[in-house]
Amino acid sequence: VGLYKCIPDEDSDSDDDSDDEEKDRPVKLGSRRKYRAAYQKYRKEGPTCPFEVQHSISADKLLPFSVRDALSCSSANNATSDDADQCNKSSRKIRIDSPPLCPSCSRPCMPQSLLFDEGYHSHSYYQFEKIEDWISNYADVMVFVGTSFSVTITDVAVRHAMEKSIPVYNFNLHERVNSSARLNVENIMGDSSETLVELLSMVESIRLNRTLQHE
Repeated sequence: VGLYKCIPDEDSDSDDDSDDEEKDRPVKLGSRRKYRAAYQKYRKEGPTCPFEVQHSISADKLLPFSVRDALSCSSANNATSDDADQCNKSSRKIRIDSPPLCPSCSRPCMPQSLLFDEGYHSHSYYQFEKIEDWISNYADVMVFVGTSFSVTITDVAVRHAMEKSIPVYNFNLHERVNSSARLNVENIMGDSSETLVELLSMVESIRLNRTLQHE
């Protein structure tokens, strides 16, 4: 529990494949047309609320005050020591008697996380165009940590890895990905608190060796 957003007026999940902007992108996570339309509405007409598409709400800004206090305790990273002590005493079980409300428009709020009926273009927080650019233009390898590979971004990334012959490393406890003629996968099974530490050590060693070779 940390950031929140206003519930949008309409479902943002469906994409329009007839959009010319969508055709030539090697990696597609969201609809640029829909994101641009929402942003233009925000700038020109003014949406129901700026927290619907552009900005996020921190827990300490929510309404009503009883909900704000309860949810702020659960995400009290910046609380004073006195506030933290009070939160520790009262927030073992978070109970609220009404949904959190937006401080701008008083509509109910949702956590700032992508839900199953939403598209990555639904809010600027997700920065889907930046992710598309990173995957399509800069990914030499792909490292996945603790994912079930059942959401859009992992599916899109794996398909791009197949198309561009990008090696994939899967750090996981349970979920394995099968290699094929088109997909080069290395499964590293185990607790990520151990396997990622080993990965970091190996990367630092390689970096050091390369630095020494160039001196």
